[in-house]
Amino acid sequence: MRLAIVNLTGGGFSGGYKKYLKNMLPRLAEHHDVDALLCVSPEGNDVSAWFAKPPNADYCACNPLTLRHIAHIPDKRLFECLKRFSPDVIFMPVERYIKFNSVPVVNMLRNMEPFMPNMKGDSLQETFRKLIQRKLACHSVKRAGHTIAVSNFVRDYLTATLHFPENKVSQVYHGVNQQASVSGKRPPAIPNEWGGEFLFTCGSVRPARGLEDALEALNELKARNLDMHLVIAGGAAPGMRKYREGLGRFLASRGLTDRICWAGNLNDEEMRWCYERCRLFIMTSRIEACPNIALEAMSCGAVSIAADNPPLPEFFSDCAAYYEAGNGRSLAEAIVNRIALDRREISSLSERAQKRSAMFSWDLTADKTMNVLMQILMRSKTQGRP
Repeated sequence: MRLAIVNLTGGGFSGGYKKYLKNMLPRLAEHHDVDALLCVSPEGNDVSAWFAKPPNADYCACNPLTLRHIAHIPDKRLFECLKRFSPDVIFMPVERYIKFNSVPVVNMLRNMEPFMPNMKGDSLQETFRKLIQRKLACHSVKRAGHTIAVSNFVRDYLTATLHFPENKVSQVYHGVNQQASVSGKRPPAIPNEWGGEFLFTCGSVRPARGLEDALEALNELKARNLDMHLVIAGGAAPGMRKYREGLGRFLASRGLTDRICWAGNLNDEEMRWCYERCRLFIMTSRIEACPNIALEAMSCGAVSIAADNPPLPEFFSDCAAYYEAGNGRSLAEAIVNRIALDRREISSLSERAQKRSAMFSWDLTADKTMNVLMQILMRSKTQGRP
């Protein structure tokens, strides 16, 4: 198979998407069914520098996603790359679609936030952005020969809610690296005196993350005379500035400012330190597709509490305590119950989480992805069309 992987984004890659490519590209290139691989990315993303270049892989730059693509106007630069490579299958690990001759296209739905109702804190700009993303994703899934859903939740949403044919959707989880030998590094923003006595949550600061639950829980814990601190990793996009300021006002009005550490964007070593040293890891997201941070937290043995909305229980299974999403008091109660556990119980939960994370392997992700791509290629050859 001559496989073209087209990363048609607005220009850059999110941290999760970059991790996906760094783990998947070498594995797909080295797969026994792949004769040659072409990776196409918007100019400015030096994907070839992320790892040793496989001998059968090549890289090409295209233009970023613009309104021209949304209007289905072909990108000549992208098409020249594909024309020179002559792929058998085009894999787009995003909610995008392009038509190139009769080559079958497989895309991947990995962002469910556009399908969520607007939340308090969403700006007009954010609302419009999600509307465009939702329309683009629906169009792409409808036109593609096949779509990879990154969780059962995503697959069921596509088939049961959006009524896409079940035979056009396959479910493939992302993986997580088991890095027991990698040492963590303390983020400089975290006060030394906090030690390991802090709660930890992470992700971009935006309404869909549900951070209000954690802040309200912290306020409830204060009322119970429990002196807990919360570390929040992740930054706020420019459009989220007012939302972030609103969270700050909430903290100030309740005298909680000194109990919060806004750690900002952390690297892998710093994230690992937080997962391993925190008293509890808390995941308050209102919606996810495949929550990479849940897999990372479990791989580090973090004892977790998660909102009860899908797909979080699908990933944490029995490795987390659950609280009612949107209910800070429910979260506070779950925190109180968890911190009451003894060392033996904590150790058992940590070991269970690590075993659970081992079920999410990048090798398995690559094999299942290749199975989907090969099936679509064979079907295309049999039917004589994508």
